[in-house]
Amino acid sequence: MYKPMAHKVFLLEPNDEVEQLSLTKWYKEIGDPVAEGDSLFEAETEKAVIELESEFEGFLLYRKEHKERVFPGCLVAVIGKKDEDIQSLLGEEGKISPSKPIIQGKTKKELG
Repeated sequence: MYKPMAHKVFLLEPNDEVEQLSLTKWYKEIGDPVAEGDSLFEAETEKAVIELESEFEGFLLYRKEHKERVFPGCLVAVIGKKDEDIQSLLGEEGKISPSKPIIQGKTKKELG
């Protein structure tokens, strides 16, 4: 049976007070190569800017739109093989079905 390489990237809650975030900057475009440790994007809360780094290697196959509001636990990206079909990962209305979160946000101060 074929097992896809694609990895779903979810936004984890940086702290208990955050209910939603805004994606403010993407460092990668769809189709760009992604290495483990690469910065993927920045998200902003009312109190902090959070930068998320990839835990996987591959290509960026899906991402939420820039400036879109997201919620903790929300899917923000998919990383996989260059031309991998990720349709099997998609749920209703183009959303990817949730699974365990696989990426952790860090504040700029923590990255420092």
